[in-house]
Amino acid sequence: MLVFTGTPMIFAPLGGAIADKVGTRPVMTGGLLLMGGGYLWLALVVKAGISYPSLVLPFFVAGVGISLVFPTLANAAVGSVPLADSGVAAGSNNTLREAGGLFGVAVLAVVFTAHGGYASRELFMHGMRYALIVAGAVALAAVLPSLLGPSRAQALAASPAGGRAAAREPVTERGDR
Repeated sequence: MLVFTGTPMIFAPLGGAIADKVGTRPVMTGGLLLMGGGYLWLALVVKAGISYPSLVLPFFVAGVGISLVFPTLANAAVGSVPLADSGVAAGSNNTLREAGGLFGVAVLAVVFTAHGGYASRELFMHGMRYALIVAGAVALAAVLPSLLGPSRAQALAASPAGGRAAAREPVTERGDR
């Protein structure tokens, strides 16, 4: 699992840097494709008695994918609103990301329970395979909204003052603006 959970330390900053150059859409879309592909790859290879080295590449692909999605999702959320609303956008993004993770785990647990169980290794792997298929399908389904959402330029152009946030000027020591 370290291959999956360790990838954000390296690839999240790289994804953010690449997104700054080419935009969030291509990086987010690529990340979702990698994440979904990695989960589906895991679903294909997972079976009772499989060795860990056989899982390293699918875990790595899914981990790189999720590492590219998180920073670009935050960038898209904060960058698509006027500067004055960026705190609200960041908070909303974090809240929805946490709620989505909670809901996702619950849905995958239901899928696992409906198709698997703990009575044997084979039954466990059967349930896990179905849960991975659902996780991969959801990641791949998220590609469409990642492509259809407004770009930062579109969102800022639609905001009042042509994308310039109506930020308050700082108050000086004398109370003057």
